[in-house]
Amino acid sequence: MISLSDFVCFGVAPGIFVFHFVAQDWPGTGWLLVLVYVLCACLRLARFNVNRNAPPPPGRAHFIGVPAPAGALLGLLPVYLSLSGWVQTEHWPVLSSLYMAAIGLLMISRLPTPSPKAWRVPRKRAVLVLVGVAVFAGALATKPWTVLVLTDLAYLVVLAWGSWRDRRALA
Repeated sequence: MISLSDFVCFGVAPGIFVFHFVAQDWPGTGWLLVLVYVLCACLRLARFNVNRNAPPPPGRAHFIGVPAPAGALLGLLPVYLSLSGWVQTEHWPVLSSLYMAAIGLLMISRLPTPSPKAWRVPRKRAVLVLVGVAVFAGALATKPWTVLVLTDLAYLVVLAWGSWRDRRALA
């Protein structure tokens, strides 16, 4: 069963927030594109629940499509960009709305995406990982919008690289 809380937190809330932040001046189509994101979040969560007890996909542990929490993080990029002062996305409602719809489509795509379940940290690097997490947390506490923008961009690069690698392996 789809968790109503997950649907509201990772689908509805980011969609409404982005719409009111950047797309309210483009009410008709902007709202429609944001609803595409919300619907895709619902479908993503439904697929997750249906496949929860299915055998894992072959190869390394991965998700099929962008997980709903990561989709929410990516979907909020237009807001992060504005709050960080990098780009005033309020002036780009069409692009922001199209971006939200694209993130929604990534959530229901068949794209294999990295799963933390596949990560293994060797003992000799555990201290480095803990220091890295502490630095990330400190940066997030002091410059949250910049760190969130950089995190989103890094995740998009990882998705693009993984997609390229998988397509190249099939060729």
